[in-house]
Amino acid sequence: MVDFGCGSGTLLAKFNGMITKGYGFDISEEMIELSREKNPNYQFEVAGLFESEFPDAQIITMIGEILSYASYGQNDLDSKLKSFFTNISSKLIDNGVLLFDILTDNYDYNYSSFFDSPEYTLSIKSSQENTTVTREIISFLKSNNEISYTKSKEIHHLIVFNIEKIMEILFEVGLEVKVLDNYQNFPLLPGRKACFCRVHNNV
Repeated sequence: MVDFGCGSGTLLAKFNGMITKGYGFDISEEMIELSREKNPNYQFEVAGLFESEFPDAQIITMIGEILSYASYGQNDLDSKLKSFFTNISSKLIDNGVLLFDILTDNYDYNYSSFFDSPEYTLSIKSSQENTTVTREIISFLKSNNEISYTKSKEIHHLIVFNIEKIMEILFEVGLEVKVLDNYQNFPLLPGRKACFCRVHNNV
């Protein structure tokens, strides 16, 4: 199994006992260290999505808008996407599966949200300009001393995709795709779509 944007290794950990080899890639060194601690028998590497060198696999995942994140700021994106998916298609073995989700262009991402609990407070302001979505995320997390809170601020940039165009690219490189609105009983947030892919004639 190969997990792009593996974060702290939570998804790979859920496959313990079901896979013999696991590989995770993420651009954050801190997340990779957490992944290694959580999954000592798997291999992890700090690498961007389009720069990752990965092995043949039965399962390849990009969960959590990873492709939308990685595509921001990329030149000649259509060419990179086709090359990337071509590589994945060539490395899926044994009726393997590619599963990923993206932001699509059929939703207005201009909104604000706020959540408050005894443990943390989270404020998100999302704005959209053409195909770029920008999120300003401010959080307050309760410290261990139960009195003070730690504040953090992050700026995220993502790209929205036309789902029909993504499906066309996937088909061109040899992948059949089924578009999903949910992962089993877990619905995706508005505007998100998931793609369940296999090599032609294997769906």
